[in-house]
Amino acid sequence: MIGKVTHGRDAYSLLRYVADKEGAYQVGGNVAFNDPVNIAREFRKGQALHRTINRYVWHTSLSTAKHENLDDKTWKAIAKDYLREMGFNKHQYVVYRHTDADHNHIHIVANRINIIDGSAVDDAWSKYRTEAAIRKLESAYNLQVVEPSHGKERKSPTTGEQRMQARTQTPLPRVIIQDALDKILSTITSPEDLKNKLKTEGIETRFRKRKDKTISGISFSYNGIAFGGGKLGKRYSWTRIQQQLRENQADSATQKKHQLNKLYQSLASQTTQVEPKLRDIIIAGKLLKKGYSSRSVKAVLTQSPIIQSYKQSENYQEDKALRYIDKVYKSAQRRITKNSVQEVVR
Repeated sequence: MIGKVTHGRDAYSLLRYVADKEGAYQVGGNVAFNDPVNIAREFRKGQALHRTINRYVWHTSLSTAKHENLDDKTWKAIAKDYLREMGFNKHQYVVYRHTDADHNHIHIVANRINIIDGSAVDDAWSKYRTEAAIRKLESAYNLQVVEPSHGKERKSPTTGEQRMQARTQTPLPRVIIQDALDKILSTITSPEDLKNKLKTEGIETRFRKRKDKTISGISFSYNGIAFGGGKLGKRYSWTRIQQQLRENQADSATQKKHQLNKLYQSLASQTTQVEPKLRDIIIAGKLLKKGYSSRSVKAVLTQSPIIQSYKQSENYQEDKALRYIDKVYKSAQRRITKNSVQEVVR
């Protein structure tokens, strides 16, 4: 079972929607009327007992798996049990069943204000409390456990989006963005890398930032239609993308280290009969002659056994390793300059 909860201040508009939908009919409630106008009027009388609460209208839709077709009596009982779990006691409510979709569902519209004493049902954490209530209902009525949409790794298109796709016969922006992210998430190494790769797919990426400039959220848009990362599914939220970035960066660093070590060992095998420091100078010189940049040469030198011995020391100091690499690099440069001068003299 899936439950969606909203809160509002306009009982009439909501009641018109749930009551006037094609194929909708009332299956439960404790109100004296069955039309939106009078039910809304009764709700406002209850709201008058607690005027400090503006969002007094509680709306929950409950739906089962597609193959589960419950009768009206069962739906009525489920609605009452749900309301009891959420803390509604002497509260006005009405339940409508909708038959226009391919899944069994009801809409519960309730007044948060108690019509006896004016107390109000707390709306804090309502989504999570609804999930807890649903788990109990699934057990009590032997219903299939259905993962809530907000917990899905990849959220499916809404009913409205599906209808639009059927009407236009074009791919949905939601799906286009999800597919593009699925293709590149395992390859990105930075937020800018993500942004640039999505741009080639016609997708715009926006980062929400805190005052200290760190990223706190992400959204994507295609053809002017935007989605927050979490609205596309859990794996597209900034928290998960950030986790993926860290994993990719770690993999990239491991792969780079392997490549550097392979290159160092290949060059070292050509100079086995010299002392370690001189071997490092010769290796650096060979790399410089091949056109390697200073940064690349120094990166290869990090694989030297001398550097590895520094790292294994209990008193390892990175500055000491960096000074050694710098000395080796400068020695290689001097050797190359000296040899070049000698060649000119000859």
